[in-house]
Amino acid sequence: MAFGKNNSTQKNNASFDIIICHQSTIDGTINSSGSVRVDGVLNGDLTCSGNAIIGEKAHIRGAIHALSAEIAGTVEGEIALTGSLTLSASAKVIGDVNALGIHIEQGATYEGRCSIKGAKTIALDEKDTK
Repeated sequence: MAFGKNNSTQKNNASFDIIICHQSTIDGTINSSGSVRVDGVLNGDLTCSGNAIIGEKAHIRGAIHALSAEIAGTVEGEIALTGSLTLSASAKVIGDVNALGIHIEQGATYEGRCSIKGAKTIALDEKDTK
């Protein structure tokens, strides 16, 4: 399913295996071997092998485990990613984050501990000599 240009948190022509619309509430765990988009309410954990997109009106009360995530809504729970996390200006995250990288837009709210594990760390002394 492709989304139009009016959604700032989603790249055009993206494909999702599971979509929870803004009028839906799910109580339970979601597991997917693909990508997942949540625009509604999820009371439970979300685990996917692809990307997790959390829309502006979405609210998740549970952990997110995914390749990468773009969050514009509210997440109350741990976020563990093998890739990067993007928090848009409307995002509110309460919980610890473990990711390869993180981008936080001005206006986002984040409360928790953050562990960023980059692929390669360069010491300041090495960087200054290059």
